[in-house]
Amino acid sequence: MPGMPELKILLEQAGKQQLAYRFALVALLVSAGMALIAWQYSHQLIFTLGAFIFVAALPVIWLKKQKTKRLDKFEEQLPDALNMMARAMQTGYPFSECMKIVSTEMSEPISMEFGMTFEEINYGRDIEVAFALMIERVPSLSLIAMVTAVMIQRETGGNLSELLLKISAVLSGRFKLQRRIKTLSAEGKMSAWVMILLPFALFALVNSINPGYFKPVYESPDRMMYLYVFWAWS
Repeated sequence: MPGMPELKILLEQAGKQQLAYRFALVALLVSAGMALIAWQYSHQLIFTLGAFIFVAALPVIWLKKQKTKRLDKFEEQLPDALNMMARAMQTGYPFSECMKIVSTEMSEPISMEFGMTFEEINYGRDIEVAFALMIERVPSLSLIAMVTAVMIQRETGGNLSELLLKISAVLSGRFKLQRRIKTLSAEGKMSAWVMILLPFALFALVNSINPGYFKPVYESPDRMMYLYVFWAWS
């Protein structure tokens, strides 16, 4: 079905185990139901179509939000995981066993991703292919940097545990910088949300204080046009 491979990847990146076609089928059925309700109440084709598109887009928006949240959590856990792997390698564990330690000692989502990659390597898949699949599931810049450094070290040689510790320090500094930037930009985002919601809040306030204030708009034959103009202006 068209779009199912992309939806499957999005579900994996969001950490969901549902089948793509089932997720799409449920979303379409709910959207059709909401569109039918909108048609019964408004008898306006544009409102019916808008309700269908809006409800159909909500699951995709929710998946993308879950994907972003999961990636942020993964990047936050990655420096600690690299530290754990480096300490384990210093005590004599091989690289693949260090990944297994991360999968058993840490929480989701990094435990699941490192566990899947360990199983793929353990069952004979090439380590480069296993890491490429991991990057496909977790498109994180920090993970790409770690994998690139590990692959270069495998070709050139060197102390892998020391390399992992250095990567961990760099990623920790990067994460702290990103968190500081988000904190500084939170005030601007709050101001934007206030400006967006202000017209709707003002409409609700006036309507509650004086219910008859908007009565000419409700009774006007051009009320639908007024709503379109208000929506476009907002």
